[in-house]
Amino acid sequence: MALWLAIGLLFGVATLCAATAAPPLARVRARARHACTRACRRLRPPHAVPVGPPIEQIAADLRRLQAWLDRYADPRPSPGKATKLTATLIAYDRVLAEACRALEIPESLAETHGLEHEAERLRVQAALREVGFVLATPHRAG
Repeated sequence: MALWLAIGLLFGVATLCAATAAPPLARVRARARHACTRACRRLRPPHAVPVGPPIEQIAADLRRLQAWLDRYADPRPSPGKATKLTATLIAYDRVLAEACRALEIPESLAETHGLEHEAERLRVQAALREVGFVLATPHRAG
């Protein structure tokens, strides 16, 4: 409250100085204007700084991981396929959780297991689609 009173007083002095336009008052007017500018800058909130990666990067990561999951959905056996599929699913779930944090969607992927985890993954994918986050066809782990 006192700060606003000071700003108002300085503005009044600056206005009075502008009305009189006397040369010695020009310095007072410039100082008052400078003080008002400094006070207003302190009152502005700081610029928001993003916490995580950009949403575009998250979307690109999800698309890349979905392509890997689709590749592993091929029924033909390949060396290390189960390990690669498990690692890719873990990474996919982590990136889904990042997307949820970025878009402020509640999720509990880390706390669920088994069928509950699969259901939570499907719920999260649907929630992301509802807010306009474009996902490829939903992947179902087998």
